[in-house]
Amino acid sequence: MLTLGILFLTASDSDLRYIHQEQSVDEHTIYIHTADPGAMAKAYHYVYLKCPLPFNRYALHTIGRLNWMREFSLDLYQSH
Repeated sequence: MLTLGILFLTASDSDLRYIHQEQSVDEHTIYIHTADPGAMAKAYHYVYLKCPLPFNRYALHTIGRLNWMREFSLDLYQSH
């Protein structure tokens, strides 16, 4: 069982980096979780604002949901 777990983790390491992404925009950290249920359903990117809490913890505040894209970038615009 341990060998199978190690093989699975090393094979899916690049997938984990794609599924869980963080990008810093100015002084804010944006966390993006990609949910891809497979061929039978649509994939989405869930976008959150990552807010620091005491004792090295954080809270995620929902920004929105985007349709799946292979590559994307984020920009921060401030409305007046």
